[in-house]
Amino acid sequence: MNRNTRIVLAIVVLAAGAGYGWHRWQQVSAAPAAAPATPPSAAVSTVLPQQAQAPITVEGYGDLLPAKVESVNFARPGILAALRVVAGQHVRQGDAVAQLSADPAAEASYRQARSALTLAEGELQRMRSLFALQLATASQVQTAEKAAADARSNLDAQEKLGGAMPASEGRAPFDGVVLALNAAQGDRLAAGAPVLQIGRTDRLKLNLGVEPAQRQRIRQGQPVALAPLQSLAGSGSLAASPDAAAPPAQGRVASIQDMVDARTQLLNVTVEVSPQADAALVPGMRLRGAIQVGQQQGWKLPRSAVLSDEKGGYVFQVQQGKARRLAVQSLLETGADVVVDGPLAADRPVVSQGNYELTDGMAVRKARP
Repeated sequence: MNRNTRIVLAIVVLAAGAGYGWHRWQQVSAAPAAAPATPPSAAVSTVLPQQAQAPITVEGYGDLLPAKVESVNFARPGILAALRVVAGQHVRQGDAVAQLSADPAAEASYRQARSALTLAEGELQRMRSLFALQLATASQVQTAEKAAADARSNLDAQEKLGGAMPASEGRAPFDGVVLALNAAQGDRLAAGAPVLQIGRTDRLKLNLGVEPAQRQRIRQGQPVALAPLQSLAGSGSLAASPDAAAPPAQGRVASIQDMVDARTQLLNVTVEVSPQADAALVPGMRLRGAIQVGQQQGWKLPRSAVLSDEKGGYVFQVQQGKARRLAVQSLLETGADVVVDGPLAADRPVVSQGNYELTDGMAVRKARP
């Protein structure tokens, strides 16, 4: 094969390769572009937010006490012979709660006064007999009369001091509970010294401690929601309760002190507990109270719709098929619902189920029923 022939063959091969390459490029250019990958989406359930009213409250803590407390005492001195109750015991009106026996010294003084009166009356009779016989003067009779009168007055005084009464009973003035014992059996008591204290259980009050800065917002007669501290475990809201049929006990502001307590540095607000309050409330319980000082507009949502992390509470609201995270603040929790404050739109659904796996801006779709 000569040189010219080889050149011609090379040109033919190059031309064929170029033609094949141009043909493949045309095929690739004419092929349709691949469809972009579909972004991931989450199946969720949603609800529309509903406007609702939530109370604006001032919260505090305090101890539950009887509204009326009386002391049991004795009008005369003596020895506490018997103490028939213990602290915390329930008593009924008229129940014997303590017994006082006479002081031995008072008994001795009474016997001496009685003997002195007997002697004085005998001497008066003798003086009158002698006067009748003109053996005594009128002055002597008057002296004997005065001595008898003084002896009778002394005996009356000793009777009032209990010298003539061997024992007496102290009784409960009303139905209630024994709050404290101020004396022990065998103690020598002065007249009027308190033996024990009884408080009424049908009328209760709460001394609620609140921050002094809230004083101007509190008014007499405002409603107060009360709940024992143990019922609030794991909940940041007073009204939250797994049992919607057991709402917090109610009360009203009875009075407000205009002086800060030196021990707690709080302002004491006296709350009268409603007679229809939960019977489980007993004196001595520590309660949390929320004084309703106004109303606030919010959004009512299922409890499952509201999540929380280190940044606080939040919800996901659907906008154009994507979940948008919005910060909210819980105002009120009642049963399965919660009222929140936040920048929600009334016409955009809020994710109530499937929200734990969402991130801000993630595509969502409606879950199948």
